[in-house]
Amino acid sequence: MGYYAQMTEVNDAFGLKCMTVFFCSLTVLSVTLRFYARRLTRAGLGLDDLFAFSASIFVLALNGNVLGGTIRGAYTGHSPIVNDRPVATELEHLSLKYKYGFQMTEKVAVGLIKLSILFLWRRIFGTVRSFAASCWIMIGIIVTWSSSFFFATLFQCGTNWAWNWAPIDFFKTHCTNNSTMVTFFIATDIVTDLVIMFMPIPIIWKLHMPRRKKVGVTGIFMLGLFTTAASIARLHTNLGAFYDMDNNPDFIASLTVFIVWSDIEANVAMLVCCMPTLGPVVAQFHDGLTKHLRSILPSRWRLLSREREGNKEVLDDMELPHVTVTSPRPVALYTGTPWSGGCGTVTAAGYADLKGQSYHKNGILARTEIQRTYEPTYSAHHGCGSFQGQSFVRPEKI
Repeated sequence: MGYYAQMTEVNDAFGLKCMTVFFCSLTVLSVTLRFYARRLTRAGLGLDDLFAFSASIFVLALNGNVLGGTIRGAYTGHSPIVNDRPVATELEHLSLKYKYGFQMTEKVAVGLIKLSILFLWRRIFGTVRSFAASCWIMIGIIVTWSSSFFFATLFQCGTNWAWNWAPIDFFKTHCTNNSTMVTFFIATDIVTDLVIMFMPIPIIWKLHMPRRKKVGVTGIFMLGLFTTAASIARLHTNLGAFYDMDNNPDFIASLTVFIVWSDIEANVAMLVCCMPTLGPVVAQFHDGLTKHLRSILPSRWRLLSREREGNKEVLDDMELPHVTVTSPRPVALYTGTPWSGGCGTVTAAGYADLKGQSYHKNGILARTEIQRTYEPTYSAHHGCGSFQGQSFVRPEKI
């Protein structure tokens, strides 16, 4: 059974259109939130952000290629088969044009995404000299890798541009072996993805932070495994379809599956590229949601306090106490007897009204304790003289 025999349907044009529209929205949203996060932190834009923005333009171009090809029938559907060979038609001619444009754009998009991630690593961990040097080496490798495959694809038929969309049998005999080049490109794409993804992991695990946070940060960086999974699926499609044309003569069907996985890989890579920078946006959303939920709760809240018992955390309900305000009085008048023990202080402390305060970032209430201290100045009569008041606010975490 050939590979094509396993593909029951590839003519779901509506589904492919919906997928590309969704990916366009996701790409625009992720890049927009990335720039918004930079504005929140006032960190300023870096080369990683500029490369991400440039990559998003080419990823949107890939989505436009898939959407346009689907609308015109270049993707989805099947090639006419005569004597177990695809018949050259205008539709196949159009499919080859879209394929050539997609492969050209793809080389630039993938290269820019990898460069954006590398410059982000350098921005975060650039103080480690050995790591910064490794980043520069990988940047040089990626620039060379992306440029080489771009020009190899551009001139795969020399300067005979019309041969790039000639009938498939003519193309395979007069141009560079495109299937071999695509296979090598995907294989090296997977290798470079894995190298870039694992580069910062040793540094993260050397940081002085709780193991739980190390695992969380590592998990964010490991999102690149989704891109790798899409690359492996694309490699499998390429090996199964284009290396066995005798058993898989339907060129348009094979091309459709290959293009779909290529588009998925590029869009997932774009999302993974922006994910590590979106922490401030997530934190702001969390704070806003918490504030909104608090505003609709009844007046008597249920506050959570965290008590540690060994390795367990027990959450108890707490009811807010109220403040009793009394006017301060000097020590001598307060005690009813002359003060003979030297200068001292009288402190009135209590909970302030917590209704206007917000929760701690981790969901634990932060209370404010207000203290008023009255410190008498020295007097020859009672040892203390007039009282001078001072107020201060001391935050305390429960």
